[in-house]
Amino acid sequence: MDTDTLCPCGTLKDYSNCCGPIHNGIAKAESAEQLMRSRFSAFSRENVEYLVDTTHHNYKNSNDKAEIEKSIMRFKWLRLDIHDKKAGTSEDRQGIVEFTAHFVDTLTGQTGSVRERSNFLKVKDRWYYTDGETRRQQEKVRRNDPCWCGSGKKFKRCHGAQ
Repeated sequence: MDTDTLCPCGTLKDYSNCCGPIHNGIAKAESAEQLMRSRFSAFSRENVEYLVDTTHHNYKNSNDKAEIEKSIMRFKWLRLDIHDKKAGTSEDRQGIVEFTAHFVDTLTGQTGSVRERSNFLKVKDRWYYTDGETRRQQEKVRRNDPCWCGSGKKFKRCHGAQ
């Protein structure tokens, strides 16, 4: 696994200095937002165990691992946009993060996004995801639109050319 690449969470830091240490158990998420970013990176980097481990035990289902694996096979996670956060600092016990996660459906080739308002709990100095309200959106990207990946190029010259 190449650890010297930009972290998928959108901080513009190297993975090895951002979510990598959290995924490897060397560091812990200090806030609800940092846990949200590390979970997005885990989806992007196919780290199923981390996603299961960071879900609060009261919100886990017996089929969580299989559902996460199915999602990772179907969707390529591209970009994370954080819109809002409420509480969720190192001093808080609860937090809310509202975000949009952009993806490509590998079966259809369609781009889309999921907007979610996620809830987090801090238990014994560790943040956990509990649940969230989700809206999935299908994105219609036209040839001359800016590419969804954030490169600054037109779609036709970036991912539309592939």
